[in-house]
Amino acid sequence: MVLGHLLLEDALQKNKPGCDGQAYNISQNDPVSQFDFHYSVQKVMRDTFAQPLSELHYVFLPMTPLWIAAYISEWNQQLFQGRLSLGKNLDMLTPPALMTASMNYSYTSDKAKRDLGYEPVYTLDEGIQKSIVDFWADRFCSDGYTLKID
Repeated sequence: MVLGHLLLEDALQKNKPGCDGQAYNISQNDPVSQFDFHYSVQKVMRDTFAQPLSELHYVFLPMTPLWIAAYISEWNQQLFQGRLSLGKNLDMLTPPALMTASMNYSYTSDKAKRDLGYEPVYTLDEGIQKSIVDFWADRFCSDGYTLKID
């Protein structure tokens, strides 16, 4: 993301035509489902850290219980017309909301590549690893922990 901003700033300072007032998507151009993302995070955590990260919790819920809860929430809202709440978060969980959250979204950076020369710096797995390692280092290494990556 930062690289996209820097490339755009450079293009604007050089008065490159057609860049001002434009919106750009900065992505890796890889369509990734939430399941692919989950498995990538699991793989990076398993391969990067020898011991489990007790301070970094990552919870993945199977879809079947979520769909059941979504239908129960929707039926509750239809039956009681909002007079009986299952909780603020559960009231928002409905089949259409879950369907929208489960969709795969893919954005392309073709315009940024064409106009600004943008190329992704990291692959998805590299970005996840860097994010987890940086989070761990920022949070715990200043307190005497050391981080060793094989």
